[in-house]
Amino acid sequence: MQARLRVQQICIDMPKASNEPWVNLTVQRVEMDEQGKDVNVIDRWGQVNTRLSDIYGMIVRRHDPLCSSLDEMSGAGVAQGITAIAISLVIAKFGGTLNEKGYIMVTS
Repeated sequence: MQARLRVQQICIDMPKASNEPWVNLTVQRVEMDEQGKDVNVIDRWGQVNTRLSDIYGMIVRRHDPLCSSLDEMSGAGVAQGITAIAISLVIAKFGGTLNEKGYIMVTS
């Protein structure tokens, strides 16, 4: 069966003021039929948890859609960067490949 994984929720949490922030990704699994239509959605299928400092060194190449200067970043650019890193973390933990639509595809 073919399925896609999607990041359902992103939470950056700092449980105590003196603690290091953590990133928690909630992953949803969408199972599809042979024609690629959604047949079943499993909410909260998986989790990715990591210290924020563990992803400081992750580099993703994104073009900010609203800013032409290299020293500026828009909210849209931040969203694209967060999305790219979240996708990388999910693929690293659960496997899969990114298709042309930007979906993380897995087979079971």
